[in-house]
Amino acid sequence: MPYEYRIEPQDSILWIELSDPTNPAEIVEGIQRLCTDPALYTGLQVLSDLRNLDFVATPELAKTLPTLFIMLGEKIGPFRAAVVAPNEATFGMVRMTEMLSDDNPADVRPFWSLEEARAWLSGDAEE
Repeated sequence: MPYEYRIEPQDSILWIELSDPTNPAEIVEGIQRLCTDPALYTGLQVLSDLRNLDFVATPELAKTLPTLFIMLGEKIGPFRAAVVAPNEATFGMVRMTEMLSDDNPADVRPFWSLEEARAWLSGDAEE
């Protein structure tokens, strides 16, 4: 399945993993489905792992994500979303999403490594 998620309760992390083949519509559908999961709880932080994805995020997807983050925020409250990018284009699209997410509950940041992303989510990294 190109879109999978799990909750790591010990770290309060909602881990989202995407892999090929996928497309923007599947990503949107996956997040919408995620928002209906009764296991979600307030205080989760989001770690989106795109390292196994060859797909390059598009500007259209970057513009859609803030609305989906609002939906997710209604379930888990304000949250940090660390995105581990597989390439420079996707890293840039996550930056675009970060700028478009000013008025919603998600603080979105792109990262190159899982370690950096986890450190930021835990508050152990420099801002």
